[in-house]
Amino acid sequence: MAGFNTIIRRCVLTALLGLAAASVVVEGYAMAPRLGPAQKPIRSVVVPVRKDVREQFFSQLRFFADTHGFTIRIAPATPDNEYFGVAMHRSDILVTCDSVWNPEEFEISFYQDGDHPVASGSVDKLVGDLKQTVEQVPGVTVSKED
Repeated sequence: MAGFNTIIRRCVLTALLGLAAASVVVEGYAMAPRLGPAQKPIRSVVVPVRKDVREQFFSQLRFFADTHGFTIRIAPATPDNEYFGVAMHRSDILVTCDSVWNPEEFEISFYQDGDHPVASGSVDKLVGDLKQTVEQVPGVTVSKED
């Protein structure tokens, strides 16, 4: 009889754990953000940056941010300072600049921020100014545009 009780107890515990796991999955799905047009990048560029000129690259990003009215935050994304994340923000546009997959390659993406409409011509001008600004760093050129 003791063996039967153990089997029943294990079945009940397994069922409860399964229900708990299912509720976490459903709750996580319900809380996950939905990507709409405002969350997709308006434009993106890829910029290879060697480690020996990374600080100059960051200085040029700061200059770009100041010139165009963005607040900027530059921070390491990993404890070893290999990968970095940059965020530039103003009322209408958010710019992210991350070296996620390769520490010597930054993907820079321009997003509409909130409900403020952004004219595509203004983003094109920003991308052009960004390219001119960062390409002043020796060896830095925009390699890909979307």
